[in-house]
Amino acid sequence: MAKSKAPAPDRTSDIGAVIVAPELVTSAAAERRLIAAERKAERRFIEASEKHAAAESALERRRSRLEAARESLRERQGARMAGPSAPSTPTG
Repeated sequence: MAKSKAPAPDRTSDIGAVIVAPELVTSAAAERRLIAAERKAERRFIEASEKHAAAESALERRRSRLEAARESLRERQGARMAGPSAPSTPTG
């Protein structure tokens, strides 16, 4: 007489009043990994955005200083081109 197979054990478990089947555990773990990867990507994006904003700010400050230096140079060159100004005290 052939032995009859024992019925497959019920592999579902009650976790916090939620029935979880084994095939869902793997997909739930995969989903957690995906969520973790998405959060990591978000953090990296935020960090990159902050670095980009800081770099743009630094670039703007440098451009502003460069423009101020150019303006100052133009003023000094303009003063040289005009020549010495008339003496402020009359000589006599």
